[in-house]
Amino acid sequence: MRLPFFDPRRDEVAATATDLITRFGLHAHHEASYLAELSAQMHSRWHRVLYGQVAREIDASFVEAQMRLGLRQSAYAKDTKTAAGALRRASASVT
Repeated sequence: MRLPFFDPRRDEVAATATDLITRFGLHAHHEASYLAELSAQMHSRWHRVLYGQVAREIDASFVEAQMRLGLRQSAYAKDTKTAAGALRRASASVT
C-alpha cells in the first residue's frame, strides 16, 4: 500500500525511471536495484522505496517496448511477405 505522505509520488518515480533509462539504457533496472540495495544499507527507507518502484517501472516499460517492437516486427514481416508475393505475381505475369 502506498502511503501518500511517506512514499515517493508517481511522477517522481516516472521521472527517475526515465532518467535512469536515458543514462544506463538496458542496464537501468540493474542500476535501480543497486541503488535500492545501497539505500537499504544506508537505512534510507524513502530512497529504497523510490528505487524499488523505479525498478518495477523500468521492467514494465521494457516489457511494453518489447511488445510494441514485437507487434511492429510481425506487422513488418506480414507486409514484407505480402509485398514479396505481389512482386512474384507481377514478375510472373510479365514473363
